[in-house]
Amino acid sequence: MDGHNLSRKELFALIDCYAALNDVPSEVIRAIALQESSGRHWDRDGKVVSNVDCDSMDWGVMQINDRRHGVPGLDLERVKSDERYNIEAGALPYERRVESGEVEPL
Repeated sequence: MDGHNLSRKELFALIDCYAALNDVPSEVIRAIALQESSGRHWDRDGKVVSNVDCDSMDWGVMQINDRRHGVPGLDLERVKSDERYNIEAGALPYERRVESGEVEPL
């Protein structure tokens, strides 16, 4: 955990990479990162950005929810400590997130 955020250029390059790997529009993932955390994984004190969401917590740049992001094999501690992994988890295809129960189908 280094507590230093990626530059906007680095953030978008990483998002574009994971979005392409998952066949998800990068503009959507970029918008989520900017809306959820202003593109920040770390706060001013060097702690991971987190928010209370009813009875659970949202973590990092993509605000991955610790209860509803039930993707098999997801390492929640790594979601918190590794900005790149957090982005990778946030770029999972919508269909896979529906299958996991994290989001409701449209």
